Amino acid sequence: MAERRRPEASEPWVAALGGMSAVSDEELSALADEALGDLRQKLPREISEQPDPLALDDVATLKRLLEEAQEAIVTRAAGEEEGEREA
Repeated sequence: MAERRRPEASEPWVAALGGMSAVSDEELSALADEALGDLRQKLPREISEQPDPLALDDVATLKRLLEEAQEAIVTRAAGEEEGEREA
């Protein structure tokens, strides 16, 4: 089985994805408000009241989730590229 090749940082979509990390805290909060506002209202209150709450209004939490999502996307793309080469 061939080893997965990670997408190159020079690929436009990887650069754009990485650029999301460069947004300011204010921009990230605004983007999250726009994208997650409806979801926040629909989540049960218990999610924000538990000992380790999902704080979707906390910039540090948003940055962590963004980093996790970026890594997951790149990892998945690497797997899909590998599958395309084998086909």
